[in-house]
Amino acid sequence: MNNKNYLLTDEEALNKLKALIASGEDENIKLALTLYENGGQPAVLFTHLLAIWSFYTYEEVQEHAKVLIENHLTTDFEHFWFKNRLYEPLLEFNESEITERLENTFSWDIIDTPTLANLMLQFAGRAGAFCLKYQTDDTYSILQKIYTPHAHSLSFNSYNLETLPSEVGLFVDAERLVLSHNLFTNIPDSLANLTKLQSIELEDTPLTQEAFQKLEKFFPKPMADYYVHLGYEAFDDKKFKQAIHYLDKSLRLNPHEPHYFNTQGINYLCNKDFDQAVAHFEQGMQAGLEPATGLYNIACTFSQKRDKSNMLKYLKESIELDAYFKEQAASDDDFNAYRQDDDFLALIKE
Repeated sequence: MNNKNYLLTDEEALNKLKALIASGEDENIKLALTLYENGGQPAVLFTHLLAIWSFYTYEEVQEHAKVLIENHLTTDFEHFWFKNRLYEPLLEFNESEITERLENTFSWDIIDTPTLANLMLQFAGRAGAFCLKYQTDDTYSILQKIYTPHAHSLSFNSYNLETLPSEVGLFVDAERLVLSHNLFTNIPDSLANLTKLQSIELEDTPLTQEAFQKLEKFFPKPMADYYVHLGYEAFDDKKFKQAIHYLDKSLRLNPHEPHYFNTQGINYLCNKDFDQAVAHFEQGMQAGLEPATGLYNIACTFSQKRDKSNMLKYLKESIELDAYFKEQAASDDDFNAYRQDDDFLALIKE
């Protein structure tokens, strides 16, 4: 053995090389590959090289790692690796699918699966679900890699978590929280620390009523926006009563948002509840809704109600404030009953 093979016996040097790779920095990883190449190429670093080849974003570094590990690849393993398609995790797979594919590597002695997952999370921002499930590091360290600082986003989409870690509450700068497609039914009280949160996603996570009450208490505005989104989906499905139900929740949590009143007015209009529609459009204008828009929607309501006098009155006021609504009324189905009406035609053509 000579000095060129020092990595085979110097555990401290080996750990330093691992740390260089785990840093995720280009220059450190380039240096690590050079040291590996000249230090004896120990098999214990196979997982690290495999992670660089598969998950790192710098093509030159990827190719260098690929060349260095080719001597370690058996035909069977290479077939397995490509069959599981772990080399392209960002293209198609969600977190639960990545977890399943990583679990398939447990049977291969040449792979240190926890290390592979940690490096995948470090390099590609994926495999967080696996890392949390198998505690490949302390929870806070894992969450730091899941958190996207530039977007102030913390996403656990499709993680299939049975419990949401309380450490999530330490990310006080988070503005977006994605909890969709998980298994937990409650949330930790520590989430109350996320005072900067602006949006939350909860699709297909079976939260209890108690959990929803907590979320509404902690995040009234984000939860109001969440219910508005559900209202839009119900509206698109022509489930107007359900849409009204969700907008009621939004207005309860944020009763000063003119957009919510306007949306609820439209919901009531589509549900043929004309009095409630007018009332919400009026409340929207009081809360700051553009007057021309509110007046136009009231005109639409009276048109549907077949109240020609009020329809013309409010449409005229709307057009006087914004001529755009003259063109809008000319093609709006809400005014179909008056397409041949001389007074209506005179108003939109004058």
